[in-house]
Amino acid sequence: MQLRLLNFYKFLSNFANNLVGAFVPLIIFIETGELYIAFLYLVIQNIIRLVASYTLKNQIRKRPQIFLLLRVFTLTGYSIFILLLDKYLLLSIIGICVFYAFDLSFKLSANEIIYNYSSLNKSTDTLGITRVFEQMGIIVSLLIGGFLLDINRQLVVIISLILYGFSVIPLLIYYFKSKKSTSFNKEAVSNALLTFEKKLEHTKLGKKIIFQILLTYCTVYFLFSSFDVIRTIYSFDLFISGSPSYGQVGILGAIFNGTYGVGSYFAGKLNDRYDIMWVVQSTCIIMGLSAFGFVLVENIYYIYVIFGIAGLFYPFLSLFVFQRLIVKSRILGMSNSALLARDNSSVGSYIYIYGTALICSLFPIVTLIPVYIIIGAFMLFSAYYIPKAEERTRMLLVDYLQNNEIQNEIKIVKKRTRRDKVSN
Repeated sequence: MQLRLLNFYKFLSNFANNLVGAFVPLIIFIETGELYIAFLYLVIQNIIRLVASYTLKNQIRKRPQIFLLLRVFTLTGYSIFILLLDKYLLLSIIGICVFYAFDLSFKLSANEIIYNYSSLNKSTDTLGITRVFEQMGIIVSLLIGGFLLDINRQLVVIISLILYGFSVIPLLIYYFKSKKSTSFNKEAVSNALLTFEKKLEHTKLGKKIIFQILLTYCTVYFLFSSFDVIRTIYSFDLFISGSPSYGQVGILGAIFNGTYGVGSYFAGKLNDRYDIMWVVQSTCIIMGLSAFGFVLVENIYYIYVIFGIAGLFYPFLSLFVFQRLIVKSRILGMSNSALLARDNSSVGSYIYIYGTALICSLFPIVTLIPVYIIIGAFMLFSAYYIPKAEERTRMLLVDYLQNNEIQNEIKIVKKRTRRDKVSN
């Protein structure tokens, strides 16, 4: 039941949130006339988002539904400052930066944790459908929000606040009805982990393996999450080149998210039936070449095609990695920690890419071409690294559960312990 309510929330809240939120960096760029200010805003915003996610992680795990309610205040906060941009430019930019950072932190962390709690024993197909609902809300909001922002910014903000209020009500009702249940908002723990927790040696080695698995997946997400920011980067390029239209930016976003929704549906179904590793590697190569394409292609219609192709293939990569991360982390009883590490790694990637763009924007002669090249290189390297990462994490998990190499390590630990006792 909660999964259905989450899908409804994602559709309506994404619609409400992206009516304005998707265009905030562009609004700041237009109001200030300085590209470096927009990129500085993006860097600081993501740093605050990273700190907020880490600081509040325990509370978000316990009460993710409440944090979705708190988004009413964060969304209202940055919406008010958007309306005040014309009068109080610097204060409004700071206010938007802080409120929007907390809003994004609450949104992504709470969404994924609720999905984690409500999708036990669900297939990847379910995840694919959930992603479709997310994209549907984004598509509609980008098209409507882009054109309305060219007409009336105040109207867009009011519509956004009203719709978000409606989206969160069903989840809150479910939360207050279910919070007394002992199994509500509880992380999945495997029988293997419960058995091994009784043995101190396994617990120590388990923590070591958890760290190694999380570190591997953090690297994976740092690499391919860089592509998430390419739409924002290209939006700046559009405005710099003399095409100052929020509507056109909205169309580009709608094309990407529309094909992403289609790709999510098929990726979810195929991932349950087949080993799609070769599709994932092909996706990394396609997206890497797409990033390079933004450097070489100037015709806007070809750009539409590039966005469409990238959006269609991206879900095969993102769903594949997410599904394997969540399965392995549930076995080890640390799925929420894995989700937090995933989010933080992605945000770290955003900070790195936006930081590079900030450096480029400080030099008028230099363009944003280095940013596209870095993203393209990251994606091409992902085609090589992801299969290696999957094999490494699989072997670590198998060794832990089957006592292969771990059993030898346990013997070594016991011998050292006996030797220390004798020497004492």
